[in-house]
Amino acid sequence: MELERDLAAPAAESPPLSGVRFVSYAEKRKERARSALNDAFRDHWGTQPVTAAEWATGDRLSAFRPDLSVLAVTPGTREGERVVGFVFVDVNQEEWPLRGGPFGYVTSVGVRREARGQGLARAMLAHVLRALRADGLNHAVLDVDVENPTGALGLYQGPGFTVTARSVSLVKRF
Repeated sequence: MELERDLAAPAAESPPLSGVRFVSYAEKRKERARSALNDAFRDHWGTQPVTAAEWATGDRLSAFRPDLSVLAVTPGTREGERVVGFVFVDVNQEEWPLRGGPFGYVTSVGVRREARGQGLARAMLAHVLRALRADGLNHAVLDVDVENPTGALGLYQGPGFTVTARSVSLVKRF
């Protein structure tokens, strides 16, 4: 399903999460973010692990907005902080006329397995919605697999995302 949220209404504030900080995506966190993505999506239909080479080219797309994206980090090991969650955002001005104005596209929302069930995804999403609104965007858009094993549809409907389009994937098994 494709979902959309009008950003005219502000996103609710989330209570602070113990031991978790929100930071912007940055080059120095690139590998830890990739690792978190692979962990978060390892049991999702149609998802394959992203290699370091694929990740290096993927985050260079001109629409990717690291300043509007967020990583949830916790104190880590000697190597540094651990990325336990993420929300990645693209903004492509060429697509704005198709939706009647400025919008941000939430490309991925994920939380590592060991950090699930604490409201982290909800808090990160609210953080990103506030950032999109502050950046002057009118809508947030995302796609969700309604068969998602983590119940993502409910996560998005909570802060006001509504269905704008539906599609069906047909799979041929050999």
